[in-house]
Amino acid sequence: MSKTCYIGPLKFKTKKEAQEYTRTIISELSLSDKINNKHKHFKFLSDLLRKHSEYEEKNKGFAYFFIKQDYGNSIQLNIMKIDGTFDSFSWRHCISPINSKNDLTRVMRESIYYEIKDYKFKHNFNICKLCGLNNPDAEFSEFHVDHIIPFQLIRDGFLKNRTDIPSNFKKENNRWIFNESDKLFEKEWQQYHSSFKNNFQILCEKCNLTKSNN
Repeated sequence: MSKTCYIGPLKFKTKKEAQEYTRTIISELSLSDKINNKHKHFKFLSDLLRKHSEYEEKNKGFAYFFIKQDYGNSIQLNIMKIDGTFDSFSWRHCISPINSKNDLTRVMRESIYYEIKDYKFKHNFNICKLCGLNNPDAEFSEFHVDHIIPFQLIRDGFLKNRTDIPSNFKKENNRWIFNESDKLFEKEWQQYHSSFKNNFQILCEKCNLTKSNN
């Protein structure tokens, strides 16, 4: 049974409820926002960050929060430091601490980044399939590539019955990637994912953030 989840003074009946609330908050942020103590969502994000297992390290030299797109085409929460550097943090990890499956999912998403980016370049990236938003002047980053069949189902279908699932990864250029010893696994995953190439759709930022299991 799901346990009660607290984020600061807010009480949620389940972690799922906390996740949905957090999605809503993030959907209200824009890529240009500098989320400091004057921003209406600053306290919530601060309370959320406090739940991170690496809070002390993440919070060192804190200046403000901001969001950007990661290599998997999803919105990423970041912390700008006073020395000009920045660090990302996973809001999902704050609510449900990362385990080996979550780490693997992140790396699997990273490994298909160029396929996703290529699809976006070749299609009308400024027209949302769900709400119909059409903005010919939109920046490339304002629309997203979504999996119609949820990514989690594609991932689980590939992993089913495999005995060679990697559990250790390396960080390179601020990205988590597969080790050289797991390149065959990565290649087979990319080929499997490509078989779902008709499973993509373009969504606006709001629809992408509010759509579950993307």
